[in-house]
Amino acid sequence: MSHEQNVGKSEKLITTTVAIGLSTAALTGCGIGDYGASSAETPNPAAVAEQKAVELVDEYSEHPEEFDKSAIVRIEVPEGSSVNGAATAYVDQYGQEQGWTGPQHDLEHGVINEAAAEISVVPHPDTEVIMYHVDLNGDGTVDVTPVGVENPTK
Repeated sequence: MSHEQNVGKSEKLITTTVAIGLSTAALTGCGIGDYGASSAETPNPAAVAEQKAVELVDEYSEHPEEFDKSAIVRIEVPEGSSVNGAATAYVDQYGQEQGWTGPQHDLEHGVINEAAAEISVVPHPDTEVIMYHVDLNGDGTVDVTPVGVENPTK
């Protein structure tokens, strides 16, 4: 005699009811395993900011006259430094003045890395990095990103 033949009718009924209930929940999506919106629906603020920074580098190289001059700060690249190094030093100081949190500093460093890689020039003496102050990801915080470089002695 098999074990199943020894199981009482009430035990089979409970097992069958539980199995049907779980199957129904899985098929109808009754919230089991639903952890909110997918990442495709909710973009990562850092990724949005980095992408926007890269777009601004391209826009600035084509139409610098369209940028709000009051939101631009020019910083000199110290001898032996890079666009990334100068931009990072400026953003660290600005962020400290603004009371940015650790995650905001991290976001800004990612923005600088992406934008500076897009600029990709070797600075010469008197080279200035053009820093643009703008909310890149719609979070209400003014971000700072390099958008270009200039040599004012040209």
